[in-house]
Amino acid sequence: MDEIRETALAYYAKLPQSDKQQAQEFFRSMDEDGDKRVDLKEYMAALKQRGMPCITNASFFKELDKDGNEKLDFNEVITLFYLIQSGRVVLCDGCQGFLKGVYFTCVDCFKSSTANSFYLCCTCYRANKFQHHEDAVFVDNYVLVQSIKGQQVSQSQPPPLEDDEGILESATSIAEVSQGRPEQSKRQLAKRATTFLLNHGLKLFGIYQG
Repeated sequence: MDEIRETALAYYAKLPQSDKQQAQEFFRSMDEDGDKRVDLKEYMAALKQRGMPCITNASFFKELDKDGNEKLDFNEVITLFYLIQSGRVVLCDGCQGFLKGVYFTCVDCFKSSTANSFYLCCTCYRANKFQHHEDAVFVDNYVLVQSIKGQQVSQSQPPPLEDDEGILESATSIAEVSQGRPEQSKRQLAKRATTFLLNHGLKLFGIYQG
């Protein structure tokens, strides 16, 4: 949670004053007794009113409570504000735990306009502690971020792009052929898959529209 907390404070520091006021109002709306702290009772009431059952619990409150004094100060509530506003409240579809750091995403579900996205923590993905369609291909969220850089670097002479379905099939085949290979071969294939994704930027995921 520390990394998310630092991210939230960095975003807040760069917000225009009007948006900072919105964040401050969010804090005041939770602080019912005006003591400039949000206790568990106030937290539960505010989140229940906003219809967010997945984080309306004492366990998540403790995650936000960095100093462990059983009350949330302004900076700790800003972390919550960031999570809600950014849509960063993401749960593992394997263990239902909150995904604090790197996580894996099913490419097919991410691209689909009808299916829900499917996310996994590193532990569930590594240990196959999940049920999903057998041909699912997963990439981590770090690759998505790096692919933006890959797209920018390759702007001068990018490789010819296939249509979206062709790109997806190529990436999928690279991932699938690694099954049953020796570890060294798997690493080489993983490197090929990552390079492929970086070269094509976010074209694969339908995010980049360049």
